[in-house]
Amino acid sequence: MKFTPNVIGDRVQGEKVSRIKAVRPGQGNAYYIRQILLNRPIRTWADMKRSLDGTVHASYREAAERDGLVSSDDEPIQVMQEAVHMHSAPADLRFLLALMTHEGAAAPALWDTFKQALSRDFLPYNYNFDSAPAVPLQQA
Repeated sequence: MKFTPNVIGDRVQGEKVSRIKAVRPGQGNAYYIRQILLNRPIRTWADMKRSLDGTVHASYREAAERDGLVSSDDEPIQVMQEAVHMHSAPADLRFLLALMTHEGAAAPALWDTFKQALSRDFLPYNYNFDSAPAVPLQQA
């Protein structure tokens, strides 16, 4: 994915609306640019590599890590939290879990943390994962 400087600009009139596509961590700069755009205001293209303390970094990853937007050891958790926060469908979350497991993420840890969101479409209405009644396979 290639970004050009003219993508970012002030809107002349009306409310500011933007759409930023979901990007997985394996896509490199696109992931870090997205995290920066979602979490802090950017006035110029040069601001993308500048952390909040004013330091200009060599890469987008360094700037995002310096500002605490990403951490190399919990990226799978951050990606899943963002997907849950954006109200992704449970089937999409399970697909994301499979993708991240393929990339090397620990599936049991992700399941334990997000089992409620991952299984939301299999649970009876208003039940959480741990208190759902056991339903025999014949009735399911």
